[in-house]
Amino acid sequence: MLTPDQMSSEALVLYQRLLHTDIIANHKYDLNSRVTKFYDYMADELPEELSTITVIEDEIDSMVEKLRLKHLIVEHPEAVAEGDSVKCKCLSDGKYHDRPILLYPGLELPGAERAEKDVLGVCVGVPFDTEIGEEKVKLVIEEISRQSNTVVNDALVQTEGLKGVATVEAYRDWCRKEIEEKKKEALSEKIAAWFFQNFLEKAEIYEDEQEKQQWAIDRAKLWMEMDRSVTAEDSEKYNAELNERIQDNLEQFRGYIAQIGIANAGGIHYGPEETAARIVESVTLFDIDYSDYEGVMAKVNMTYFMEVVYLECTKEILKANAMSKLKEVV
Repeated sequence: MLTPDQMSSEALVLYQRLLHTDIIANHKYDLNSRVTKFYDYMADELPEELSTITVIEDEIDSMVEKLRLKHLIVEHPEAVAEGDSVKCKCLSDGKYHDRPILLYPGLELPGAERAEKDVLGVCVGVPFDTEIGEEKVKLVIEEISRQSNTVVNDALVQTEGLKGVATVEAYRDWCRKEIEEKKKEALSEKIAAWFFQNFLEKAEIYEDEQEKQQWAIDRAKLWMEMDRSVTAEDSEKYNAELNERIQDNLEQFRGYIAQIGIANAGGIHYGPEETAARIVESVTLFDIDYSDYEGVMAKVNMTYFMEVVYLECTKEILKANAMSKLKEVV
């Protein structure tokens, strides 16, 4: 988190002003609701589907093929040969009149077998007679595309400029590691979610009913302000929607307190100083200037802001712990 000594002079002025803002200075940071007994989610044994990463040869082959395709050279010869891609235009009357026709000599696509043979040796701009399906047509070639027969060899691998990777074998090892890292990243997200669910179910959490109700109401009102489909002018519909959202939020309060508990256990606690610093840090995301105090404050809703920062902190902690767990089991 950004600290005052790391801030520019403009950011520091905003930080000091934010500290004396009622919405921040008077916010209740230490809730009565809290985790009363922390659950050691790291002690749980991961289920098998979350404990291993497998890289198969087909996945490495796919990355090698992408390298080959990256270095393909497409030529446009004058005459057609087998393996080319040929773009034609139909000159004759009938259902194919003036339509583009694509031919791939050698593939023997159903209905185009005769045309694939007749087009061989024909030059761009030269009409020729053939058949598409059972219909006789006159076609003219507009473009011939021919791909080079690029082979992945040591020389091609070296054009990528990867440190310590100079051979095809080394490139395949590099691909394996890249795939593993991507899979670890994706798996760590799943493990982090599994950690949190276990913690939510097994930790002991005290929920202050008054805090819970107020949080649910504030959160519901915020989303009602953002959702312009229902306005306060239609009081009956507005109140019904508001009450429904409040009930939904009441069920999510336990998760919010769990996030605070995990963040606190990780050494993260938000008070006025941390909150002001986090807002200053977020100003660049608001796409406004540090000097635009009113613009900054218009973006700050403490109910939403505190939920977001604790959610982010919890995700970072759980994901880091998930990655450490992966190093043990993979």
